[in-house]
Amino acid sequence: MRSASIHTFNRTFLEMRGAHPALARFTDVTALLDHLHHGKASADEKNDILALLITVAQSRSATSDAAVTVLLLALWPGLDAVFHRLSRRVEAPEELPSEVLDHAVEQLRHLDLQSVQRIA
Repeated sequence: MRSASIHTFNRTFLEMRGAHPALARFTDVTALLDHLHHGKASADEKNDILALLITVAQSRSATSDAAVTVLLLALWPGLDAVFHRLSRRVEAPEELPSEVLDHAVEQLRHLDLQSVQRIA
C-alpha cells in the first residue's frame, strides 16, 4: 500500500513539474527539497518556487494535495522550530503536532501571495 501511494505521489509531482517550467529541472521531490534546504539558490529564487507551490496548492487541480505535501516538507525546519518552541508552553503537547500541521495547511491553502513578500 505504501509503495502505491509513493508511486502516486511521485507521478503527481511529475505532472506538476511538467505543467510548471520552474520545476522542470528537478528530477523528483528529493531534488527540489535538497535545492530548497541546501542549494545555493538565492532567497528570491527559493521564494519564487515556494510561491509557485502555494499557487498550485490553492488551485483545484489534481496536483493541489501534492503541492501542500511538498510545501510542508520544504517548510519542515521552520515548522519543527515552531513545534519545539510551543511544546514548552502548552498543556497538551500530544495534540500539538496535529495542530501545527493543521494550521500550516490552512495558512498555505489561504495565503494571499499579494500581501506577503517572503514566504520563508
